[in-house]
Amino acid sequence: FLMRIIVGKMNKKIDKSTYITNTALYTAMPLFRGLLTFLTLPILTRYLSPANYGIISLITMISTFGWMFCLGVNNASYRLYFKYKNDIDKLKSLLSTNLIFIVLSLIFYCFAATVFFPFLNNYFFKGQLKVIWIILALLQFSLVYINTLNQDILRIEHEGKKWLFNELTACFISVSLSIILVVTRIFTFEAIIVANLASETVKFIIIYCQLSRYFSFIFKLSFLKESLLYSWP
Repeated sequence: FLMRIIVGKMNKKIDKSTYITNTALYTAMPLFRGLLTFLTLPILTRYLSPANYGIISLITMISTFGWMFCLGVNNASYRLYFKYKNDIDKLKSLLSTNLIFIVLSLIFYCFAATVFFPFLNNYFFKGQLKVIWIILALLQFSLVYINTLNQDILRIEHEGKKWLFNELTACFISVSLSIILVVTRIFTFEAIIVANLASETVKFIIIYCQLSRYFSFIFKLSFLKESLLYSWP
């Protein structure tokens, strides 16, 4: 009985220490990212014109519109994780089903954006943009969307150090690669798309290795229905 009390107190101390550490990590990362952006901004603005930043903003606007096609299923994954966390098989089925639905939804949006690209190109870019940059931007957004969901799972599991490692890795690749591509004049606005796509791809691979136990080719309509009922009450 005495040992149980001692172990319980130790676990509470560990949980409290982990909570404080993770909170510090989650708080520090946005500050670090903001500082890094501020420090590198003079370099990028020297090589990129306001028109380049305008193109990037428009491409980002078009690509991020894809979140509407996912119907908020990512939020359901976050919420229902707590319902099934003690049943690994059901949790795996839930997360896999929702991930497959998200991927299919984003593929559909990518197809729709490609079909309507001539109109978008003429309306927003005066016919000067190549379709490949819209496709790459959509792929980059898709990876961001999926990575954000999986990073949330790491946060739920109090894996703050893994979460921070993933964020720092992606941030370093994105910033360093964009600067290299811009300074060497290989690309202009395209450098931002390529750098972000590369960083999110690496991040996706790392997270998949960390959370592979939760994902497989499982698709169950019952879990999708439950997720959609939560997302769209």
